Formats: sequence, structure tokens, C-alpha cells
Amino acid sequence: QSRNGSNGALLRPSICTFPQPSAARTVSLLTITVVSTLRMTSFTLVAPEPANLSDTDAVLIDTRPATDYWPAHLPGARHLDPSLLTLQRTDGPSIARFQALLTWSLSALGIGTDSRVLIYGAAAEANVSRVAWALGYAGVAQIRLLDGGLAALGAVELTSEAPLFQAKPFKIHAVTSFLATAEQAQAAGDASQAGQLVDAREHDEFLGLRSNARRNGRIPGAVFWDARKEVDARGRFRAANDL
Repeated sequence: QSRNGSNGALLRPSICTFPQPSAARTVSLLTITVVSTLRMTSFTLVAPEPANLSDTDAVLIDTRPATDYWPAHLPGARHLDPSLLTLQRTDGPSIARFQALLTWSLSALGIGTDSRVLIYGAAAEANVSRVAWALGYAGVAQIRLLDGGLAALGAVELTSEAPLFQAKPFKIHAVTSFLATAEQAQAAGDASQAGQLVDAREHDEFLGLRSNARRNGRIPGAVFWDARKEVDARGRFRAANDL
């Protein structure tokens, strides 16, 4: 379960490695490599330094609202509306429609499974993690997240010009282990089953005091994850050991 708050929800892969940052270049703060049956996806947290935006082959994705994106965004950044990536149901037809929408969106943005993608928002937001998850689910192999977003970059050049790029065919390679169905989530709450169900909504939603869903409460067996503690006072993700 995820929440639509201002702070990101931590990506929780089943198989991961945490290499040390490179001494030669301060690019990666943390890399999570997820291995599925046929594909390998890496999620890399990138330090908010202008030098780390110099990769001309990387595709920049801005996840802020369109009203914020168009007046001022990083040069070359393409806009992806995270609200398109909402999956209300997890039955077969709903997942098929979601995959079709995802295929069309990434094709229109000129993204391929071999693209190096750098995602940013205004700050460390849930929408950045949502877009990163969706790209990983679609089979994009190299995904980077700008730690702290634009707020952490400080004074950098922004533009209102539309980016120039070419759409390209996108063939989805769905990493099914990235998406739990409703039945799988319910089973994960059973103490006799392997795995742990994590509820990352607001605490009062977890307690059943209010809800953005059709009814209050939580899935039995779920534990609360306080996403507000993922970031420090600067709005940057905390170190892996602290998390």
C-alpha cells in the first residue's frame, strides 16, 4: 500500500546490493539492483550536484505538476504526469490496460528499456518513487533518482522551452515481481506466509481514523512504515544504515 503524500515511499526490492559510492566521481549515493527472472534493474540515488546532470545521453524526467513544469524545468527534461500511473485494480484486464498506457507513455517520451533515465521532482516526493517504480516495472534497466529534487540543487539553470526529442517504439518487459495483486497483498498479511506487508500511508489512515479509499482500516497483518522518516532535515534521503 502506498500513500499520496509529499515524501517518497521506499522502494523495497526482493534481491538487492548496496555498493559503495565511486571515489572517482560523486554520482551514486546508493544503488539498489533488483534481479528478476530475465532482467536486472538498478535504482540509483544521485547526489544533487549540477555535474551529475551532465550526462547528455540520459533522459531527464520531471514528475512535478504541469503547471510547475512548463514555466521552469531543467533543460531537456521531459514531463511525465504521475497520475497516469495509478492502478486502481489488479485483475488481469486492469493490469493489461495499465501496461498499454505505460507502453504508450514511454513511447511518446522517447524512452526505451535501454535508456538511462534520471527522475526528479520538486523534492523527495512519492511521485518520484512512483515513476521510478513504473519504469522499473516496464523493464527500463537504468533508473536514477535525484536526491532531494530541484530544491536540493540550488541555483541552476531552468528553462520554459519545450524539449526536442523523438518518440520511439517501446516494448514492455513487465517485471511482474514489482507488482503485487490484491490477493497477493492479502496473503502477505498472513503470518503463516513468507514476506511482510508494509503500509506506507499516513499514520491516521493506518489506524483507521480516516481513509482515501472506500473504507477505513488496513489489510490484516500490515505493519506501519513512516515515510516521513526517510528524509533528513535537508529533504535528502537518509543513509542506508539509518533507514
